[in-house]
Amino acid sequence: MLETEISLMRHNGRYLERLLAGIPNGQLNHQPAAGLNTPLWILGHLTVSNDYPPNLLGCEKVCPQSWHDMFGPFSYPHDLPADAPTVEQLLPKFHEGLEHCARVVPVATPEQLAQTNPIAFLPQFATIGELIAHCLTNHAATHLGQFSAWRRMLAMPSV
Repeated sequence: MLETEISLMRHNGRYLERLLAGIPNGQLNHQPAAGLNTPLWILGHLTVSNDYPPNLLGCEKVCPQSWHDMFGPFSYPHDLPADAPTVEQLLPKFHEGLEHCARVVPVATPEQLAQTNPIAFLPQFATIGELIAHCLTNHAATHLGQFSAWRRMLAMPSV
């Protein structure tokens, strides 16, 4: 189940890699406009977000809780500590989480996917299946669009 969404999730992962390419580490936390998410925060946020689909299905998370605290819902780039994980630490975990999703989600039962969405701040998704589909596709695409806008604000080329 959700094979198309998993394919799109992988596409988004490849797009993330292209967006990151060529950005010096010193610019990853640059915020050219108030409220704009930074590349490091976006990578961290998408990395911990890969834990949601498996966790909704009763599986373990890949990322440490400290990363969820730094990059999870209601976190902000300006709140990242000086010792926040680096791209070199986050990117492998991003891909590990992506592959964990790709193993776990297809074997979810119709009964699991039909369960009521337990995430109160996302009431627009009635079921766990709808929420997982969102996590695998729309959520990442939204943040990748922010990353693309960030690149354009710094006069970087599109990818």
